[in-house]
Amino acid sequence: MKLFKCSAEELVGSGDAKFFPLETVARLKAVDDRVLERGETIIEEMDVSPDNLERTVYLEVKTPIYDDAGKIVGLCGISTDITERKRVEGALKKTPFDLQEAQRVARLGSWIWDVATDAMIWSDELYRLYDKDKNVPPPSYEESLKLFAPESALVVNAAMQNALLTGESYQIDLELAHPGG
Repeated sequence: MKLFKCSAEELVGSGDAKFFPLETVARLKAVDDRVLERGETIIEEMDVSPDNLERTVYLEVKTPIYDDAGKIVGLCGISTDITERKRVEGALKKTPFDLQEAQRVARLGSWIWDVATDAMIWSDELYRLYDKDKNVPPPSYEESLKLFAPESALVVNAAMQNALLTGESYQIDLELAHPGG
């Protein structure tokens, strides 16, 4: 495996200055000094731009090494490249907003039902569609069936019962009984 676009032999014994800009080297040294002076284990993310790499994020773990007398004699550091994880986290943070916006534009709502507790979770758009207060918990599953046109309530209940028995998902179009008629 190559790290910093060099071999393990080239990496061993090299200082941070070989791989990072000066401001990053100074930050790494400050962390090392805290570990050595205070005996702290430090875990932090470092957003770095090594001279020979594209932008990279590392999870740094540095911990003191003690001798038999309990004196700090060095430190152990482990760096893990978490660049891809941070990219995915950023994308996931954007996903709920995208879903909310898509539902708002399409005037579609969604809900989740916890069968064990009969608790429902409604999307913001479902609250808007039914002109309900978001601060009031949504109705139970049985009560929510009254929000559909009678024929649709039968269809959704049959689909839900089948899903519970077989584990199969379903997709159906339903007619709502809107409060305004």
